[in-house]
Amino acid sequence: MRLAGQFGLLVAVTFAIAATGPAQAQEMTFLAQPPRQPIEIYGNAWSIYADGPIDRGPPERLQKLIAANKVPPRSVFYLNSPGGDLFSSMELGRLLRKHYFFTEVMKRGPAETTHGHRRHEPIPGACLSACTLTYIGGVFRWLDLKAIYGVHRFFGSRSFDADAAQVTSAVVVQYIRDMGAATPVCAASPQAGG
Repeated sequence: MRLAGQFGLLVAVTFAIAATGPAQAQEMTFLAQPPRQPIEIYGNAWSIYADGPIDRGPPERLQKLIAANKVPPRSVFYLNSPGGDLFSSMELGRLLRKHYFFTEVMKRGPAETTHGHRRHEPIPGACLSACTLTYIGGVFRWLDLKAIYGVHRFFGSRSFDADAAQVTSAVVVQYIRDMGAATPVCAASPQAGG
């Protein structure tokens, strides 16, 4: 069973939204699958699997993938990520919204061959930390009951003071509003390090 909603995702800033912690060794990768055949029955939507931490490059890499393959609106962007760079995650979310993509917290399952076409079918994944901001960029969002979706307070280096936390919170809240999600604002103290 899936929970679906267009604009009703409620995210409390109290728990904070994403992490900007130390750089990760890995980067987010994409696997794009063209639509099932025949298009007259299945439609022309692509499936794009995004796996791994959100580094600083995914928005640019995804834009190149979309342009090179002429990926149409209403394609599904499957997220499976532990989070990563706060600002890249919002930029990625804006890109998904610009291209009118749907989002779902899933990862690619084992490859299956059907009617001579090899495809990966989605299975429940995880969207944590900064990934949650990318997820709300979807025009329509799905969250499988077996998927993991988690937020926490963002954090920075030890020099990340209260002023920086306040500015970052304002940017995140504005992004959430821009994506059409509710943003109840509660007091939260900045957390250094971590």
